[in-house]
Amino acid sequence: ANTKEMILLGEMFDASKAQFYGLLNEVVALNELDNKVNALADKFNFLPPRTVQIAKKIIEEGLQLDLKDSQKLEVALQSSLIGSEDWDEAIKSYFEKRPPNFIGH
Repeated sequence: ANTKEMILLGEMFDASKAQFYGLLNEVVALNELDNKVNALADKFNFLPPRTVQIAKKIIEEGLQLDLKDSQKLEVALQSSLIGSEDWDEAIKSYFEKRPPNFIGH
């Protein structure tokens, strides 16, 4: 309904309305923007790079597929992570109660 309203009316709207429509995640003051962007980037720096890459691929390609094929894609790509160095590091760091050190392998 919101998409139809935006298309049919063609009205301008502010950032808070764009957030309401789901077009953006967060509204921040301009003077807070750099800190927010850096904080978000820092979160990504601690994630396993290959896993993030695969998740992005599943999202992007999965949107173009029917449910069954998107599930097959997800299983195929995620199963390729099992036994990887980062997989082993995630398990090891969990049991050692320390932050993981992912390398992207």
